[in-house]
Order: sequence, then structure tokens, then C-alpha cells
Amino acid sequence: MSSKFGVLVLLSLGIVVGCGVPNPYNPNYENPYNGAQMNNTNDNKVLAQKIQDILDDIYSKSADVVVLADHFNVLVAGEVDSEATKNKIADTIKGIPSVKEYDDYLTVQAFKPTLYKNKTATKNAQLRIDNQANISLEHLQVVVVAGSAYVMGNIKPDQVKDLNSAIDGIYSVDGVTNVVNLTKIIPYGDTGHSL
Repeated sequence: MSSKFGVLVLLSLGIVVGCGVPNPYNPNYENPYNGAQMNNTNDNKVLAQKIQDILDDIYSKSADVVVLADHFNVLVAGEVDSEATKNKIADTIKGIPSVKEYDDYLTVQAFKPTLYKNKTATKNAQLRIDNQANISLEHLQVVVVAGSAYVMGNIKPDQVKDLNSAIDGIYSVDGVTNVVNLTKIIPYGDTGHSL
């Protein structure tokens, strides 16, 4: 009787442990029991870092880039030494199975490519977004490279007005001459995203 009780306890534990919310995009990334919101945030960081490491390893002498990832959409900004390098980077990223979309904001610079990432402008642009009552940086990413502020992520329909106000404010940030808005509006019924 005690062995049946032990088996029942083990089965119960197995059911409890297996009841996490799996990541809707890729259950193999990070901990599948953190829940969809936590996994999406972690997956974005893991994928961006994975791509950044690959590009740094392969193209360290011919490119200086920054990578953002959001819901398996990837943005790369910076400088490369030639069109050939730019095309190779695109092929490398598109060849990664989990990448759904690739946004290329690379500039060809024949001399030593340099990433003009403005940390102060990035922080100030992030503050413009974070100061909006209805928006959180938890779902958006911002980086300023060579005067362009790149905003990437997902927002709900009722956040569009606040995001537009934040973007208007980003234009006034010292060091920003352009804003590239790559946010996507996700309907309320879409449960596959971390909102």
C-alpha cells in the first residue's frame, strides 16, 4: 500500500511541475515554466545576444553593429565595410531558424566601421517612453545609433497615442535626428504575446 501511495505522490508532483505556461514561441528557449511574459522577455535577450555573439565572432573586423530582438523579429543597426558584408550578415541572420523578420539598418562605411551608439541619448529616449503612464519599457526596446532612435516592441491599441507622444519627445533628445518606429499593435485577444 505504501508503494502505491509513493507512486501517486510522484505522479501528482509530475502533474504539478508540468503545469507551467509554456512559451508560445519556442519552448526550448529559457525556462518553459516561467510563463509566456517572462519567457518572451528572456527570449528577446537570449536571441539578441546569440546573434550579437555570432556577428561579433564572424564580422569583428568588418562590422560594428548592435542587435535588438523582439518576438523573434530582429533589428541590426551600425556600420559595415561593404555591401558584401551587409548581405552576408543578412544571410547569417535569416539562416537562424527562430528569426521571423529581419530589419536591416546597416550603413556601408569603407573605412573602419564604428558603432556610434549614444548611451546618453538612448537612456533619455527610454525615459521619454517610460514616463508615459500607459507604456512600459518592459515591452519596448530603444537604442540610439548614429542619430537614429530605434523603437521596437509590441503595444496595445490604447497605447498608440502615448507612444506617439513619447516619440515626439524623443525627437527633442540631444543626439537624436530621426526615430524609426518598428512597434507593432497587438489586438487584446492575441494571447501569444507578452502584454
